[in-house]
Amino acid sequence: MEKLSRTYVLQVRDEMTNKTHTLNYPGSKTVLDVKRDTHTFTDIPVRHQAWSGWPRAALRDERTTLACAGISYPLHALSVRRAARDNKRIVIDVLDSDNSSVEEFEDASETFTEDDIFVDVETKRIQPLSKCYITQTASVVTRSKAWFSQ
Repeated sequence: MEKLSRTYVLQVRDEMTNKTHTLNYPGSKTVLDVKRDTHTFTDIPVRHQAWSGWPRAALRDERTTLACAGISYPLHALSVRRAARDNKRIVIDVLDSDNSSVEEFEDASETFTEDDIFVDVETKRIQPLSKCYITQTASVVTRSKAWFSQ
């Protein structure tokens, strides 16, 4: 518990500008907190930071507190730089000829079954549901029922 309340002094050297920044942190701060704060004065986002000087415990888990990271007390030196861009392209082999077989391919004429989609449906001529001479409600209901049941 005593280590969490200690003040650790981190000397972070920005390799891009060759400037050293002295930062004071309580032992309860995490490695990720240091990396986020470093972004403010280096303009290097955390995901693009390449560090040297962190112990293995800090590299394994950025949520590790400074007290548990294994850094030197009271002063620890670190350096940061922008990680080299990795311009590797991910290539996906869409057609793997070794694993394909003749049975997997379908004839193009067999795959288009548009004829199955269209069904001949007989349509009726549009007629009013109730004729103007039908005045009784029962007659209108009977006529409507007969119309929709067809």
